[in-house]
Amino acid sequence: MTFTAKYFEEPKTDLVVINTTVDGSNENPHFKIIYGNKDNITTLEFNWNTLTQGIKVIIYYQKSESLLIEAVRNFIRKINFAELNENLEDEEITEETYLKELEQNSNKYAITLKNISSQNDVIIMTDLMQKIGTELRDFTTSEVSEMFSIKEKQLVDYIYSICKKLK
Repeated sequence: MTFTAKYFEEPKTDLVVINTTVDGSNENPHFKIIYGNKDNITTLEFNWNTLTQGIKVIIYYQKSESLLIEAVRNFIRKINFAELNENLEDEEITEETYLKELEQNSNKYAITLKNISSQNDVIIMTDLMQKIGTELRDFTTSEVSEMFSIKEKQLVDYIYSICKKLK
């Protein structure tokens, strides 16, 4: 396959991807990327299996980061809500102010549960929960659901599905 790299202004170059795996071969598939111009040509050779493993690792860590950020944001929302409730109980604010604050700034207090993207997300969440540890307490599926903003029923269904596959 030949690709013209039109998005580069300088230097003008042609990008060529060459599959160097012989059809029917038992070798790991690999390919070369050749790029440059007349004066300077660079060749990069990739093992396809190594490249796909690297991509999987990157995706895992990006998803882990996203889930952890969501968990911290939800923790902050719970603190905000508890503080708002405390202000109401201590009569520092009126019920009208309380309700108005909840309505106008719901994103500061409300945890919205979303669908789980894939079974892999549940595996990543399980891995994160193991890394967080349960020395302080065990978490219910409801707490995990709230922590990561996911629907509890889906979480339970995915967990059962994963368990069935492991048997």
